[in-house]
Amino acid sequence: MMTTGILPNEPRFKLIAAMVDRCNEAYTKGDEPTFLRLKGQLQNLINASNPKAARQAP
Repeated sequence: MMTTGILPNEPRFKLIAAMVDRCNEAYTKGDEPTFLRLKGQLQNLINASNPKAARQAP
């Protein structure tokens, strides 16, 4: 699941939860194009907001 590891105390939690709700609403209505668009936006949001691991020098 895309949201694994996103905790309620994180600043991004409310925005991600709202996006999940919008995806669910589109899915329930059978609006596949909107669902797929929102799903892509949600994936991008999660990827962009994930903490980046510090790179170690070789």
